[in-house]
Amino acid sequence: IGSKGKPFFFLYSGGVNNAQLSSMAKLLPFSTGPIKNERIQVEPSIDRAAFASYFSTDNNQEKIWNNLPPVFQPSGQLSAKPGSTVLIKSTVRGIPTGNPLIVARNLGNQRSFSILAGDIWRWKLQTAESYPRFFYDLIDDIIKWLSVGSNKKQFSIMTDKKTYLPGEQVNFRAEFYDQRFLPVDSAKIEVQIFNKEKKYNLAFAPGNNGIYTAGFTPSTSGDFNYQGTAQLGQVKLNSDPGRFSFGTGQIERMETMMRSIFLKQLANSSNGQYYWIDNTIPLKKRLEEITLNSAKIKRVKSEYRIWSNQWAMIIVVILFCAEWLIRKRTGML
Repeated sequence: IGSKGKPFFFLYSGGVNNAQLSSMAKLLPFSTGPIKNERIQVEPSIDRAAFASYFSTDNNQEKIWNNLPPVFQPSGQLSAKPGSTVLIKSTVRGIPTGNPLIVARNLGNQRSFSILAGDIWRWKLQTAESYPRFFYDLIDDIIKWLSVGSNKKQFSIMTDKKTYLPGEQVNFRAEFYDQRFLPVDSAKIEVQIFNKEKKYNLAFAPGNNGIYTAGFTPSTSGDFNYQGTAQLGQVKLNSDPGRFSFGTGQIERMETMMRSIFLKQLANSSNGQYYWIDNTIPLKKRLEEITLNSAKIKRVKSEYRIWSNQWAMIIVVILFCAEWLIRKRTGML
């Protein structure tokens, strides 16, 4: 019995009363109507699109499921709850009964999986020779799907940067996984890129391990938004929206991390020194050395008073007398 936030697996072959089912109703991916105290033999009929959306393995082959022996299912009304997915339907001689045989639900942080039949060991015996791994892989797939955390994303798209210079290519990377979180390489992935003026549609090239890539160079600068879609069979998923800027960023903001190697080369080429901020002791010592060894300037102030020097007075008097004689002789007085 599971609880909220924990995976829940339920094998229902009858023999459980309504009170017991009601106690587990919140965890079950199916609901029941009137149930009789008898069982009927039903055969599995796979819904390949639904099954592939959960398990992208060879277990989704119709030729395997169509040749499985019948199993016993409670006689009565069984129906999948809203939000649940019917992976395998029950039929009687090829005619659908309207009841699910295998149903799963992934709602919020709760995952639940139910097989509405007993004696499924018959499937193991039937496939033991032709497909010996079928039954084990089926159980293994169920366990893996139930154990995947609800916070993980099947499909995501991102760019290698948030800001691009003119002429740079915007590199997109997409990741796609099935519901067991195993990589899928056969999905069709596209992204729509748009701003206020234009829209672009871009297809991704598949790679390995669920990785897809695409490149794009806008013809105009500005801010762009993008959102991707992935399709696998009839299952279609949307990625979270993203954003990038093209041709509008400043060069100084393209790389904001310190380039220590460049700073060391610059210091060596200019006869300087490089100091790391976490080691300031050598810097302090160097500054003290520079302070002690710096040249000291001595200022000398000298003052001469002309009027208190007799030789200066004599020279001034002689000069005045010479001027007077010259002016006298030339008739200027």
